[in-house]
Amino acid sequence: MSVNNTEEFYQQLGRNLSDTMAYIRQHPALILSVLYLLASTCGLMYIHALLAQFEVDGLQHIELADFFLAVIAKPTPMVAWLCISLLVYGFYMLDKRLRGRWSWYCRFSDISSKPFFKFNPLLVFVLMFGFFLYWYAMIVAQADSASIKEGKRPGFKVFTQYAIGYPKEMPTNLILDDVQIIVSTSRYLWLFDKNNQQVLMLPHANVASIMPLSDQPIALLPQSDITH
Repeated sequence: MSVNNTEEFYQQLGRNLSDTMAYIRQHPALILSVLYLLASTCGLMYIHALLAQFEVDGLQHIELADFFLAVIAKPTPMVAWLCISLLVYGFYMLDKRLRGRWSWYCRFSDISSKPFFKFNPLLVFVLMFGFFLYWYAMIVAQADSASIKEGKRPGFKVFTQYAIGYPKEMPTNLILDDVQIIVSTSRYLWLFDKNNQQVLMLPHANVASIMPLSDQPIALLPQSDITH
């Protein structure tokens, strides 16, 4: 598929979008599937970017359900997608108006967009959304990880069922003082010990309770909660 100018590119994009919307109207159940896929993708990008700041490959330790729950706990990537959608639509309307007003802008627009003419327009825009989403997730993850490493997040005292690094049958319990929660997935609780500059991955079965350092009552950690 190849077009010759930006106007043809937009026309092809409009036809692709019309065909896609017509298919969705015929199969309305796809809307929920698409929204779930989008939310899961945003959650995947954020969790992966956040754990990567601590040199951890999160893809090896997280499950499918964690992606969707991450968006509930951290909805900013999803909000970013909506903002990006409005921004792209605004750029499209502005570009269309400028092309109808100045011929030099038409030439500039055609030259700058020419590398994309040989690709499917719908695919180009999907990839652009994916790039900006991951870029935004990286920014949010870097800001959150910096806050954690600098100790700006709330601290907790974590009581474990058995000592870390020792057999489970040993009766000695371990208390982790002044640690911060990076993220909690369906299987693990990720903690950062700022005193030792270490990342700890605790299975939920090993977490007895968590006590905020602000002298609040001890709170049990929900098994399926993703806390930030």
